[in-house]
Amino acid sequence: MPQLADITAKNAAAVNTVFKGLVPASGDTPALWRAQSVAPVPAAQPSMTVSHRRNADRSAQKLIGVITVPLFVTDAVTGKVTVAGGIPFNFTATKPDNAPDSFAADYAAYVQSLIGSTLFKDMLINGFSAT
Repeated sequence: MPQLADITAKNAAAVNTVFKGLVPASGDTPALWRAQSVAPVPAAQPSMTVSHRRNADRSAQKLIGVITVPLFVTDAVTGKVTVAGGIPFNFTATKPDNAPDSFAADYAAYVQSLIGSTLFKDMLINGFSAT
């Protein structure tokens, strides 16, 4: 099983942002990562949570996650940070027990490449599918 570790992502300006691995998954508790350098308060920090469980008929492992990027504002006078919303990216993946590792590796490569594509990025920015 994967071990909790920090993950480095890039922001829109291509600057590295570290999502610190804070809580490993355990029981009903999802693993938690936060980009602590982005904002001074946890509620305003981009985060990712990921949990896993067996599917209903117990024939597959289900991965459930959400990446959340809060929209926050900082009062110029008081310095108070207020969260004014955010954008969640929800994902699930269900890996059947009979899927060989080579198949799962191809699946992971396709998903990583598609989500990392310029077109997918444009769809996220605009909130519309490709037309």
